[in-house]
Amino acid sequence: MTKNKQLFINLITTILVLVINTIINFFLSRYVVDYIGDSAYGFIALANNFVSYATIFTTAINSMASRFITLSVHQNKKTDTNKFFSSVLIANIIIIAVFMIPSIILILFLDQIISIPTNLMFDVKLLFLLIFLNFFITLIGGVFTVATYCKNKLYLSSLRNMESTILKFIIILIMFFIFKPAVFYVGIATLVASIYVLLFNIKYTKKLLPDIKINKKYFSIKKIKILLSSGLWNSITNLGNVIADGLDLLISNIFVGASTMGIVAVAKVPGTAFNNLIATILTVFQPQTLEYYAKGELENAKNEVIKSMKISGIFGNIPFSYILVFGAAFCMIWMPNIETNLLAILCIIAFVNVFVAGITNPLYNVFTITNRVKTNAIMTLITALVSIVLVLILLYFTNLGAYAIVGCSAVIGLIKGFIIVPIYAARCLNVKIKTFFPPLLQYIISTIAMIILFLILSKFLIVNNWINLIISVIICGIIGLLINILILLNKEEFNYIISIIKSKL
Repeated sequence: MTKNKQLFINLITTILVLVINTIINFFLSRYVVDYIGDSAYGFIALANNFVSYATIFTTAINSMASRFITLSVHQNKKTDTNKFFSSVLIANIIIIAVFMIPSIILILFLDQIISIPTNLMFDVKLLFLLIFLNFFITLIGGVFTVATYCKNKLYLSSLRNMESTILKFIIILIMFFIFKPAVFYVGIATLVASIYVLLFNIKYTKKLLPDIKINKKYFSIKKIKILLSSGLWNSITNLGNVIADGLDLLISNIFVGASTMGIVAVAKVPGTAFNNLIATILTVFQPQTLEYYAKGELENAKNEVIKSMKISGIFGNIPFSYILVFGAAFCMIWMPNIETNLLAILCIIAFVNVFVAGITNPLYNVFTITNRVKTNAIMTLITALVSIVLVLILLYFTNLGAYAIVGCSAVIGLIKGFIIVPIYAARCLNVKIKTFFPPLLQYIISTIAMIILFLILSKFLIVNNWINLIISVIICGIIGLLINILILLNKEEFNYIISIIKSKL
């Protein structure tokens, strides 16, 4: 199979899977809110945020594992591959043992840290316990995801992830139908789904990387130090991301209240879904970019990054433009039991991050591929601290409340993503500083044109139910795609996409 065909299969499968997952998650959030309320749903998101705080410590080892294992496989260094693989797995088991006691203490005294309604006390604590158990399972299974990444067969992982999401949805529906609705059912379903994925990833590791041997004799402090020397900066980057975006629900709970926290959590669902879509799409391009870089083909690596910027950008500016114009109608249909204006404005603000991520996330991958993560880590931490200080100032001196919490990270992310990141990514690949700015300019122009056309369409499209909403999404999606093809893609990239579509048809 040619590289282009492999890329196409990975990309189409990834998009299909993410669309299905997104649809399920949209209906799941609506279902949970309707049955147990927005406050309870907020605790689901908050529990996952607490896990993200824990990943600050685990990122140091795990974030660079794929890079070093993939490089050693492509360079046919079997001993190094086994050492990296076994060392990461054993290190993660040690981390789990260390985290176990603090996690239990945190759960026991959770009501002393955050505000929990009395009627939800047991449910929320059990939810946190299950979410932390799920974190431990995914930590063990993380290294087994390398196989499909290394062999560029990401469609296998995508399909299993889709099946796990469907499984999760079915379990929640069954439990809500049989028993009295409770928030911790989501934790049970999430844990079962993760175990399902883990079992398949172990199977793929045995099949795709048969030379992998897990043995404690391969545990290497030297390899751990290599991972830590690079991954430590990714931990700092993760810390910055948590401060910038992961503390919003905790701040909402402490400073504004559990109810507002729930609305903020709901408002972030659509944006998070598209951010996950963009991040998953980027995994399709990263193995090829890493392979070019490993072979010293820097020009090809640069072109692959630009291609990924433009393709992932399509999944950033179309949803942003749509939600900017049709956000109120969408929120009224999606969550009729929540104040529409507040939810719509928060959704639009949260989608600024989707707009930025669409075109700039491929540039962040450059830092990992080139093992130049230090400057990005420091930059991310500084901008995150600025963001959180601004949030606290606005909460103290104004009545902006949730708007300040969601808005500050969006504004800071926009400045950082469109100015600082492109310059440093160019330096990492040893290309001209201006290399990544033309795609950014095309992206902005394309988005402005899209918003104008969507505003004109909004005068004719009546969006007041699910059918009309779907029709408007399809119409705007097609128009947005055509605009991106005309403005964002050059002739060569356009012909490349058309040739692939023709060959498949």
